[in-house]
Formats: sequence, structure tokens, C-alpha cells
Amino acid sequence: MPIILDTKQEISGSTNNPVALDRDSLVEAFESFSHAAGSLENSYAQLLDEVAKLRLELESKNRVLAKSLAENRRMRAYLSGILEALPCGVLAVDGNFNLRYANPQARALLSCGAAHREDSGGVLDGPALLMLKDVAAASDGTERTFALQAREGPKFLAVNCVVPPQSQRNRETVLIIRDVTEARRLEAEQELSRRMQALAEMTAILAHEIRNPLASLELFAALIRDATQGHEEVSQWIIH
Repeated sequence: MPIILDTKQEISGSTNNPVALDRDSLVEAFESFSHAAGSLENSYAQLLDEVAKLRLELESKNRVLAKSLAENRRMRAYLSGILEALPCGVLAVDGNFNLRYANPQARALLSCGAAHREDSGGVLDGPALLMLKDVAAASDGTERTFALQAREGPKFLAVNCVVPPQSQRNRETVLIIRDVTEARRLEAEQELSRRMQALAEMTAILAHEIRNPLASLELFAALIRDATQGHEEVSQWIIH
């Protein structure tokens, strides 16, 4: 808004040294001020428009982010359900081998070796600790089998190590544990059955090899007996 100046107004300084301002200079100064005020008002209006646009963009991105977070939570719950229901054990440890995650199957499998204590603050210990450290140290993807003592007898566990690519920096390791005790038992039974079958085949071969000479001897003895029927002494010797 332009500012109207009163041409009759006088501006004075101190009472000892009055200063009369030039009318044209004063008008020019107020016109510059009015122009600057108008520019500032326009800039402020543009700033409000930009703020409104940014607010709309922020609200849109917040909606997208909220949707993404909800999807991540749903997927996390889905994956957690899968891990909880897996028939094999899944164990996650950090670089110091502190327990980060263990599904129920892993806790059940490692309890036989006292690998996890509820009062240990998530730290692995016991015989299973050395077993798991050996597998994690190799990190070659080779599955290794170990035996742990349980109440019902030895329990055989097959352990494989997986290092996720995004965990290279934190040295996090995922260990997959399978109970192969039943498989080992079946393999032992199959091996025993194979050996027994081989022994039976060898016995049959030996019996056949022994039976052939005996049959020949029996045949020749019968021929000699028939040929010496008139000689009682010889016949008695052959019969006995």
C-alpha cells in the first residue's frame, strides 16, 4: 500500500541543530520502502504457497510410509510365524556369539547340551557352544554333524552356517540346526542289514563250495560200495 506523505510535515532533529529533510528524497525513500514492503508481502505469499505444497507432499509421503510400515509389520509377523513353525532350528548370534534369536525348535534341540540358559542373558554356553563356533568359524556352507548327550541317549545334530549379506559388517550369523538322530539310526540299521545280507551270501557260497565235494565223495562211495558187494570186509570199511 503506498504511503501518502504530508508535504507540510516538518521533521526536526535536536533543538540546537534542526535539519530540514528534502521533500523529494523523503518521498523517494518512502516509495522504496513501499516497494520493498510489497515485495516482502509477495515473497511471504509465495512462501505460504510453498509451505502448503510441502505440507501436502509430506502428508502424501507419510501415508505411503505408514502403509509401508504396516506392510513391513505384516510381513514380519508372517515370517515370524514361519520361523516359529519350522521343523528345524534357527539360531541367530552376533559377533560375540550372544544369542539374538532362537526359534522354539532350536531351543528344544540345544537344551540337551545346555546350550542356552534362561539366566544367562541370551549367551550360549555348554558343549553346543564349541560345536556352533566351529561351524560359524568355517562359514563355508558345509553342513557338519555333531553328537550331544541327552537323557535318552546321544542326539545327532546337523548344523549349517549362513551369513546374510547385509550382516557382514555386524558379523551376524544364522545357524540352521536339524535333528538327524533318526536318520543316523536308520542308516545304522541299513548298514547292519547290508552286512547281514553280505554275510548270508558268503555263507551260502561257502556252503555251496563245501557241498559240491561232499556230493562227489558220496557218489564215489556209493559206486565203490556197489562194486564191492561180494566182499564183506571191503563193504564194511566203505560203509563206516
